[in-house]
Amino acid sequence: MAFRGIRSYPVLAVRRLFSLAILLAASWAAAADAPAPGPRLKFDSVDLNLGDVVRGDDAVATFTYRNVGDAPLKILSAKPG
Repeated sequence: MAFRGIRSYPVLAVRRLFSLAILLAASWAAAADAPAPGPRLKFDSVDLNLGDVVRGDDAVATFTYRNVGDAPLKILSAKPG
């Protein structure tokens, strides 16, 4: 029995297998970009500048956010840094 190597496979079968692999990779990448269902928290601004804060004084900041998901958002607790 002689070794025939990879060339023994029909070219059409190899092309179909390669096309299937490309299609699966593309669909996996598209699914990774889609947002997951459920609540999603989006902040209006991601920058925070408190100015000059004197040591010992409290720094106060206001964060504006909204739910851009497709389910109710429940914030059960919040703690400072």
